[in-house]
Order: sequence, then C-alpha cells, then structure tokens
Amino acid sequence: EGVLMQRTNFQIELVIGEDLSTDNTAKICEEYAEKYPNIINLLPSERNHGIVPNLIRTMTACKGKYIALCEGDDYWTDPIKLQKQVDFLENHLEYSVSFHAAKDLNMNTGNIEILNYKCEKGFRAFAAKEAILYGGGFMTTNSVVFRSEFIRNIPDWFINSPTGDFALSLLLSSLGKVAYFDDIMSVYRRDVPGSWTDSMKRKSHMRKLYYSTEKMLLSYNKYTSNKYFVTIMRKILKNRVNHVRHIVRSALNKIQIL
Repeated sequence: EGVLMQRTNFQIELVIGEDLSTDNTAKICEEYAEKYPNIINLLPSERNHGIVPNLIRTMTACKGKYIALCEGDDYWTDPIKLQKQVDFLENHLEYSVSFHAAKDLNMNTGNIEILNYKCEKGFRAFAAKEAILYGGGFMTTNSVVFRSEFIRNIPDWFINSPTGDFALSLLLSSLGKVAYFDDIMSVYRRDVPGSWTDSMKRKSHMRKLYYSTEKMLLSYNKYTSNKYFVTIMRKILKNRVNHVRHIVRSALNKIQIL
C-alpha cells in the first residue's frame, strides 16, 4: 500500500521478490499482482533463495532508471517520497544514492525511535568512509533510492556478502556521493517473528555474521584498490572489539544465572 500510494510524474514498477515465505505472504502478493497487473511484477519462486540472492535477483529484474527498496516487514508513509528523491538525483548527477530518516518500531514493546542524523536545513552529504564506519545500519534499507545502472554488474564480494544493506551502502557510496534527507518517510519494524533482527538473537547467527562481515570488508578493500584501507581496518578492529565484548557479556550472564 505504501508503494501504490506514491504520487509521481513518472511510471512506477513494483517488483516483488517473494521468497517462498512460510506465512500468508505469497497469497497476498498474488492477490495484489492480479489487482494491479500493469504495476506489479511478481517474480516466481520455486525455491528459497536467501536474503542476499533474493535481493540481487529482485533488483536486477527492475527495469527502471532508479530503484527504491522496501523489505516485507517495513512500509513507506509519505506519498511523495519517491518524487522527492528522484527529483534530487535527477538534478545532482554526482550523487549515486539518496536516503532519509525513518521510524524504528519495536514490535515487542511498541516503542518508536527515530533513525536520523544531525544535519542543517534537513540535508547532509555523506561519503564512502562514513558508510564503512557506520556499517549495515548506515542507511535504513526502506529509505534508499539509487541509480539502477550501478547494480547491473554486481561484484563477487557483494554476491557473497552476509547482509544486503551493508554491501549495498558500500557499493553505492564508492560510486558517488550519498544524500541524506531529514524527512521521516518510512517505518522499519524490528523483532518481527522470523525476520532478520529476530534471527540475530541466536548466538550462532551473530558469530557467523561477524566472520562473514570481516571477509566481505577485506574483499571490498581489494575491489576499491586499497582506497579506503585505513577506514576499513578501523571498522574491522571495531567489529572485533564488539565481538569480544559480546562474548564476555554472554559469559557473565551465564555466570549470573548459575
């Protein structure tokens, strides 16, 4: 509904990469595809692809000049969101991507936080170094709009990345400047059962994410010919420290329980 309510002076195509969900998602997608056949392109799924492969196949199926993302748990709230972001990118060719502030809704507690950055006059420009240091949470995925030409030849390090959000911000920020708007135009829902944030509560997933993220950063360093070497090493060191802290905190919690 958040996509279909968009008011634009250009045509919109809604490409849905339904990945054999175990709930009622597939049926809902089919109903909407039948109702809006000129807008919605529902990709067939004969198997579960996984988060990053499904992201890639969905993005590469998009035919538009620009791509906007909205994961299944999230939604857009501003009917002129796409128009605002596309207008900016059309007039600022040095920018590869734009994103904006969003609400973070905790589905367990109902608490809402605002995901934003301090900026003057509602706008701020970011560079690749900041994208590296801020990590996967740098750009709220449901807020990004970027030039589709930049994902036509996706590098191997992206394909093998553990999460799509961090990989996408790394790729796009290395190809142009990043624009941030302070307008709150979407909602990110946290701790939805079966979601990525819900799976991260399991220690095995956390450990796997840590090692695979470091491997991705090292591969990204080669991809950029050591251009951001110092920043990447800072990020890896920071991740290692956080990983050790997590291990120590978990051990202390076990001791308290005993």
